[in-house]
Amino acid sequence: MILDTDSIHEIIKTPRNKNLGDYKSDFTRLDVYYNGGDITSEIEKITNFENESQKKLRQKIARSPKDFIHRLLNQFTKVFSAKGGSSTLDIEIDSNKKDLIEIISKLPEGISLNKWMQDYWFEAYVTDPNGLIFIEAEENETPVSYPTYKSINVIHDYTVKWGKLDYLVLKHGKFSIGKKQLDVFRVVDDEKDALYYLEGDNLKEFENEDNQHALFHNKGFVPAILVSDIIDKKTGGRKSFINKIEDLLKEYVRECSVLSIFKFLHAYPKYWQYVSKCTRCEGSGKIKDGEGDHKTCPSCAGKKFNLKLDVSDGIMLPLPKNKETPILAPNVAGFAAPPIEAWGKMEESLDKLEKKMEFTILNTYSEAEKSETATGRFIDTQPLNTQLHNFSVTEETIKERVVDYIAKWMFGNEYGSVSIKNGKRFVCENPDVIWEKYTKAKESKAPITTLDYLYKQYLLSEYQNDTQMYEQKLKEFKIEPLVHFTLQELDALTSNQVGVDKISEKLYFSEWIVTKIDWTKDIEVLKKEFQKFVESKPKKNENNSED
Repeated sequence: MILDTDSIHEIIKTPRNKNLGDYKSDFTRLDVYYNGGDITSEIEKITNFENESQKKLRQKIARSPKDFIHRLLNQFTKVFSAKGGSSTLDIEIDSNKKDLIEIISKLPEGISLNKWMQDYWFEAYVTDPNGLIFIEAEENETPVSYPTYKSINVIHDYTVKWGKLDYLVLKHGKFSIGKKQLDVFRVVDDEKDALYYLEGDNLKEFENEDNQHALFHNKGFVPAILVSDIIDKKTGGRKSFINKIEDLLKEYVRECSVLSIFKFLHAYPKYWQYVSKCTRCEGSGKIKDGEGDHKTCPSCAGKKFNLKLDVSDGIMLPLPKNKETPILAPNVAGFAAPPIEAWGKMEESLDKLEKKMEFTILNTYSEAEKSETATGRFIDTQPLNTQLHNFSVTEETIKERVVDYIAKWMFGNEYGSVSIKNGKRFVCENPDVIWEKYTKAKESKAPITTLDYLYKQYLLSEYQNDTQMYEQKLKEFKIEPLVHFTLQELDALTSNQVGVDKISEKLYFSEWIVTKIDWTKDIEVLKKEFQKFVESKPKKNENNSED
């Protein structure tokens, strides 16, 4: 869509998208859930159970659920570190392809596009579903484009059709124009990227620091992408990634605040003691002040009893007169234990709410390992993998559009297409759990293909944050002879079962592995180097002695 000046004037005065106010309210609420902050707007008065002052007290001590949200969503960070995947750039000119690869490898923030999607897009997918990924462009000798995140709070208006923006109006900021501070708006459509402001009821062009009012790009599209792909059928807008648990989150925040109040009221035992007369005024409430005059006792404030206690104070009791005189000690003072049974019930309720939300988002939930010495947690990986796969498809689709828009903006007709596929090998279990599965599979004489799979999964889990070491260990796995057998296990086998040559290779592998090896070499080259090392050594006979 190309906007004329009359349309621009009308849109700046009255935005066409009537749901922007709701989108901004959604962002404010979701941002507090995710990043913390003032949660008071989410704490409503519990009718018939508390008064206004009690509600304000709960609002004051309430905290956001950001710690739980981050624990819950932590599973989805596995998508950004999953192994595998591919990308194809259809660009005829090699220099253009090289430029594009350099840009998406290092954006202005100093991070790759993959990392940008994790740090910027993922948060916005949760907190700001109707925000935008906007492709900025720098018109230098070599045009450069890159993604930026535009919060719904800096968006004045936009409309969407077929998943693409018709136009976009951004709040560019306040500027001194004449003697006034006026709002300047940035209008982007299929033809131009221009700056305007309203002076009274008149639309005026605004020039930036380069004395430029508009950039006429004529690309035929608005270079902006909606953050979320989850459609809100009521508004036509987008929903948050955690939209299914928003009501549960509100209940969770309320119950946390109630528990906090309960702790304040009942966490401290109440001290009690039998009253004793004030030692200074001897229970009269008065002391002498000069000749014949009396004044209020400063120790008991005229109450006649001891009101203040010191740790060195004692309670003096009279001696029993006879056997019938009751002995009060030690029950002259003590602490009244508050009722705390409800405390545990409230925490159980919060745990159940967390489980509900975990199951809603992950389609499964983790269980603490029952072993007293174990620290891991078990999780049903099949439904979790399904959820991670769906999330990965969403992320790669949006990322593909980002790269597509960057390339179109930079190269125009010289650009063909792009295809991005994320790796789908997710590490959902800790290495100790996978290693236990592997050892049990060995003991039960599982097929070699099963052992191979489990061992590779173990490597993925153990070195998921160290790509270089993972690649090395994977090459070691592919080169080592009889990888699933130890030397001790081979001693129990005959040469007819495994072959003398294989036993020799297994023995010499432990020597070769400690030599200086360039693990960046291709696997086939490394295999040849290992064979050359073995051939340089004497062969072993059936008794593992040298011939």
